[in-house]
Amino acid sequence: MRTSNAIAVFALCLCFGPLSTAAFAQQRLGMTPSHVYGLWDSINKAVLALQMVRDGNDKPAKQLLDMKPKSFENAKAADALKYVAAFRKQIDVLRRRADLPPTRIYKWNPNEEITPSIVFLNSGFALDALMEWMISETNRDFLISPFYNNEAFTGKTPGDVASLAELATRRFVWILNNG
Repeated sequence: MRTSNAIAVFALCLCFGPLSTAAFAQQRLGMTPSHVYGLWDSINKAVLALQMVRDGNDKPAKQLLDMKPKSFENAKAADALKYVAAFRKQIDVLRRRADLPPTRIYKWNPNEEITPSIVFLNSGFALDALMEWMISETNRDFLISPFYNNEAFTGKTPGDVASLAELATRRFVWILNNG
């Protein structure tokens, strides 16, 4: 009897689990701007590595290192998500050239508030897309695992996230235009 109950619960989860995915991600992941900031810190490191790997350098270009984050006061998660979309658009330029599919997008209900969890999921897809391109299009060995080892940050705001996402996009555009 116990086994059949477990099978029934499992079957229900399989049937109804996908229906609650968006609500779960939006409400229950519990991501904060600090979590998302950690991911964008990693993405910025990956963008610098992209330039080094692509150009065969041991150090990032000085022009990239000289770029500093802009300030975005009073930004909301929706503002940060706009910069995530801008970054994804740039990645997809390289992905199209390499015959790779576009970067995956986490869809959400447009009638609901955009949360840090939604920004985090879409940012993670952007990092995955960048890593996939680097693996498929470079001829150098490199480790990608350091880009998935987020540092712990505290007290970050959506504006801080927008700052790093905008910086990564600006750096990426520079790489596209100077390579």
